[in-house]
Amino acid sequence: MRIIQESEFQTNDFSLTGESNPQNKFTHEIPGDVLLSERNNCVRMGTTVATGNARCVVFATGMNTQL
Repeated sequence: MRIIQESEFQTNDFSLTGESNPQNKFTHEIPGDVLLSERNNCVRMGTTVATGNARCVVFATGMNTQL
């Protein structure tokens, strides 16, 4: 999901990155080609919300979901 609005939003991305601390998430566009694990303007399948809240737009489902 692409984050379009957030307030103090952090997710637990340990299933994707191995990082044990919650990751800050933002709404800004990320220029260029960036690794999936570094796209801090998206929420991915298999992660959980640590703090805050956000509104998102789903842009991939089913076989197009990246985990």
